Amino acid sequence: MKKSIVCILSFLTLLGVFLFRQPVEIDPTPEPEGSISQKTVEEIPYERVDIVSTDPMSDTAEGQPFYAESQEVLTEPKKSDPPAVSKEDPSVKSGELHSSYKVVHHEAEYKTIHHDAVTIHHDAEYKTIHHEAEGHYEEVVVTPAWDEAVEKEKSVQHVFCNEGSCHMDFTAAGLSNNQIWDHIEAHALKGEVSGHHTEDVKTVVTETVHHDAITERAWITDKDAWDEKVLVREAWDEVRPAYDERVLIKEAWDEKIPG
Repeated sequence: MKKSIVCILSFLTLLGVFLFRQPVEIDPTPEPEGSISQKTVEEIPYERVDIVSTDPMSDTAEGQPFYAESQEVLTEPKKSDPPAVSKEDPSVKSGELHSSYKVVHHEAEYKTIHHDAVTIHHDAEYKTIHHEAEGHYEEVVVTPAWDEAVEKEKSVQHVFCNEGSCHMDFTAAGLSNNQIWDHIEAHALKGEVSGHHTEDVKTVVTETVHHDAITERAWITDKDAWDEKVLVREAWDEVRPAYDERVLIKEAWDEKIPG
């Protein structure tokens, strides 16, 4: 009976050790300060301790302990142990903890793009120069000179034969002085009253009024304004040679690989 109990206890002890050493999934929730991180399980030192149990069937004194099979158990890390590694540490992969890693440098990647030669034609260049009109000032006739006929009433002295005679208007008849005297003498020879006198006769007279030409100073255009197109640069062809362009595809980078 005693041997059976010892065997059962040993079996349970081994089963507990086996279950305790199975890998545990990493809990993403933060662990309280002072707890043991699952990632550091493999770095925690092992201590060999003895599992003490009391066998009620033992021959020893009542309550005296007896030692079952010794086994390895985990203990909390001591202050001298290295600090736990952060979950973001690149050395931790697939649940394994690596104490060191190496850096592999990858050079930048480029590709070459070839550009063919190009000929660019440039047209001729011109500028426009404006020329003002050319001319001179001179007197220009606005209204030509002209004569205006104006009728006026005026009194003119006429020479008449006496009223006792024929009372002829010598002036209106256009007689000269000699003719007037011959007419008066003819009345005298006939024994008639002879003589002459003057009278004021009102008549309408047409007078000519002259008007001078009206002029003004005006600009006379001899040559109209015009625009001149002047060549500044002749047409030319620009040749751009072929060239290769190096284009960055991926920048240089460092990769950390567990050592």
